[in-house]
Amino acid sequence: MRRGQALMEYMFLLALVAMGVIVALTVFGGGLGNRYANMLNRLPFP
Repeated sequence: MRRGQALMEYMFLLALVAMGVIVALTVFGGGLGNRYANMLNRLPFP
């Protein structure tokens, strides 16, 4: 029983972190996306 509760708390924390990351990507997505694309363009990928 205790183990299941701990697992639920861990999953809830993971969901909160994921939501925070998604919000941050949405807010700062423009500049970060452009910088990431420029970085990928410099790499020698076909």
